[in-house]
Amino acid sequence: IMEGCSKFCSFCVVPYTRGQEVSRRAEDVLTEVAELAGQGVREVTLLGQNVNAFLDPEHGLDFTDLLEMVSDIPGIARIRYTTSHPKEFTQKLIDAYGRLTKLVNHIHLPVQSGNDRVLAAMKRGYTALEYKSIARRLKALRPDICLSTDFIVGFPGESELEFEDSMRLIESMGFDHSYSFIYSPRPGTPAADLKDDTPGDVKLARLQRLQAAIDANAQAISQAMVGQ
Repeated sequence: IMEGCSKFCSFCVVPYTRGQEVSRRAEDVLTEVAELAGQGVREVTLLGQNVNAFLDPEHGLDFTDLLEMVSDIPGIARIRYTTSHPKEFTQKLIDAYGRLTKLVNHIHLPVQSGNDRVLAAMKRGYTALEYKSIARRLKALRPDICLSTDFIVGFPGESELEFEDSMRLIESMGFDHSYSFIYSPRPGTPAADLKDDTPGDVKLARLQRLQAAIDANAQAISQAMVGQ
């Protein structure tokens, strides 16, 4: 439904390769979904590099407006979307989870780090507390919602204490899943010019520890569902 990204995170090459955010017309998206529903499709996934930045170029309809209209299409039973950005996860979008029963009980919301200095160096545009606030408000409406995320470990300058903030975030959030990576420089991005003096074996150990914590959360969540 949209392509590109205008956030310019310091580690990310997407704005340079995909360009800035460009959204399709809402009318075109709705026509396509209605045609799919007519063919028997029951579930749709709305895609975009920064999907909740969607903004109809003609009428100014935002992402939540589009979700409302997709939800009204007969035959569609489930709506997913990916990938969303915390900076644009508005209260309006959160409130939609209290009204739109067709929105599935899963959100992929990349956090990247649990440390505010690292998040600022990444130019993510939010703090760890702001991220947790989004999740808290979502879970107030959907207590059993599943939350998956992305983490980058070993970002240039990340200290051991800063990495521990990511571990504490995992413990407090109870993520269901994470796509977790060791930082690697992308030529032409601002982060590629930062001093990176953390040894590779330290980065690998951090990744293994972080992913083990995520996997333990996921196993506990799955185990709790046995017999339900």
